[in-house]
Amino acid sequence: MAKSFAELRASQGNVMDKLKQKVDAAKRGTTRDPVLNDETFYTIKHVRGPDGTGVVKMRFLPAPPDGKGGMEDDPFIKYYEYVFKGPTGKWYNNKSRMTLGSHESDPAYEYNGKIFADETLTKEQKKKKLLPRSEHYVANVLIEKDANAPENEGKVFRFRFGPMIFNIIDETMFPNQELYPDKEGINVFDPFEGASFYLRVTTKEIPDSRTGQLIKVPSYEKSSFGEKSSIVKNPEDFEEIWNRQYSLKELISPDKFKSYEELVKDFKAAMNASFLDTDEPLTAAEPKSNSAKSASKIEDNLSTEETLDDELPWDTLDKKSETVEDTTFSDGDDDWFKNLKG
Repeated sequence: MAKSFAELRASQGNVMDKLKQKVDAAKRGTTRDPVLNDETFYTIKHVRGPDGTGVVKMRFLPAPPDGKGGMEDDPFIKYYEYVFKGPTGKWYNNKSRMTLGSHESDPAYEYNGKIFADETLTKEQKKKKLLPRSEHYVANVLIEKDANAPENEGKVFRFRFGPMIFNIIDETMFPNQELYPDKEGINVFDPFEGASFYLRVTTKEIPDSRTGQLIKVPSYEKSSFGEKSSIVKNPEDFEEIWNRQYSLKELISPDKFKSYEELVKDFKAAMNASFLDTDEPLTAAEPKSNSAKSASKIEDNLSTEETLDDELPWDTLDKKSETVEDTTFSDGDDDWFKNLKG
């Protein structure tokens, strides 16, 4: 017999300890997840008004039902993705198999490891050659207030976001006690003792690294959580909302990723990478080398900005001059900022 949310919640024990482990693992890059783009995902293109600003009030939700009478393990997932235009003129747009664990292989990750290990290149030259890696998170959210699309209010969606918003979640749940000794952490995924999230969209200007011209981009740095509150007056009323959540665990299935062989084929088409044509191609053990690990750290720090959803200014990536067939461009978080680096 399926248990209620209240029963499952009571049986979870110290949820904050478990979430701390999950958040720390996500910061280390050891979680595994891809994403499906469909109507179950909340899009935000409509949020920005004519003046380039907007706000949406939403609530992050706990781990969803698992379809078997229980609850999934985590309230959010994480995955990696590479999106870039190679020197051949073709685009590479694939989720990284490194999402599935360090035992996996990924040609873009391996390529970055080779670049980092090349002692003939300076640090700046390496940074220019390294391929940008995007970092995405997915969670269930309840839309509480959406002024430009009121039909979304009261609905549950899967919501994809990037490192900037993840850091806000982390800092709200686990505030630095040295900097804020009196600040209490809030479990933002708790429907009764959590807090609403105000996604605030503003516009800022940054220089295009290729042309030097200023371009206007959306920014989410002013987003924040409110005070502690309950989604519903009576805890029993949350059951209906909880049952409307979408599975996150299904997004981590290995069959949602291309095989290593398929990724190599796509990578060669975009990069014409000769090192992949050797008799002994890189193996799963290669990414565990120090050079690959160091390259991964550089990948993580290639960008400190992000966009959300389908806010991609593709003209800055020469998409207007491209004829792209049979390619679905993911509405990423900080993809294009990273591509501006390259």
